Amino acid sequence: MAEEVEPERCGFYETVTDAYYKYCPDGAQVRIKVHVGENEYEKCVGPGVTWLGSEYEIRGAWEVKVPCYGIAGVAIPEKLGALPE
Repeated sequence: MAEEVEPERCGFYETVTDAYYKYCPDGAQVRIKVHVGENEYEKCVGPGVTWLGSEYEIRGAWEVKVPCYGIAGVAIPEKLGALPE
């Protein structure tokens, strides 16, 4: 079996068996929307490559323009209004 190579470009990509999202900037997390079958969910990912699941199940993923707060990839939108100025 051939070794899978990380792509040069950023964003969503698939291999023969798996789906990934590559976030290129260093530093902060980005929130992505993941399309799974008929459903979607949002998740925060850090720089580098994040495994999303089987390429059979994952239909796509893209960045959404909503900040990420919290830890371990869990977005906490209710905290957005409580940030210090």
